[in-house]
Amino acid sequence: MQKIRSPKLLKSTILKILIINGPNLNLLGKREPHIYGVQSFEDYLEILKARFPIVEIEYVQSNIEGILAFHGGADGQGPIADDLDL
Repeated sequence: MQKIRSPKLLKSTILKILIINGPNLNLLGKREPHIYGVQSFEDYLEILKARFPIVEIEYVQSNIEGILAFHGGADGQGPIADDLDL
């Protein structure tokens, strides 16, 4: 990963991250909290947004993998697929 060294570049670059959560990740914080903890993914998302305020962070979760494989990117400009299914 290349580090951004120029403050000008950092200010002019919009960083976007799309997090794709697959089956059962909607159950974080609910299912088996003694194993997986009590925080939901929404809790983690708020922590990420607070820690990295200059980054646009979006996420999508579905229990249907086919929906995730063809979900449009964070800016809606096209389909994406995770590399696990390729």
